[in-house]
Amino acid sequence: MNIGRAVREVRGLRNLTQRELAFGADLDPSYVSLIESGRRMPSLEVLSRIADVVSVPIYIMVLLGCEDHDYTLRGDRERARTLLRNLPAGHEASVGLLRAS
Repeated sequence: MNIGRAVREVRGLRNLTQRELAFGADLDPSYVSLIESGRRMPSLEVLSRIADVVSVPIYIMVLLGCEDHDYTLRGDRERARTLLRNLPAGHEASVGLLRAS
């Protein structure tokens, strides 16, 4: 599991700096850097705050953080990236997209 990679990827897609993400999630920017570099694993509560700032469902963040050895359905990570690119401003519609697939 590489949640840091997922955080970095989503933050980049949302055109946010580490400082902006940290501010929105009420975190220290250095902690965001530690998460993204893989030196710290955020708690579920912190990951939830980050997901809220970038308007991405937490399950998409987890899928993006999966590595090939973490799961057997290797297409799930690419499917998560596709959903992320097509995610509306509010992410409520993405739940229906996953269920419909």
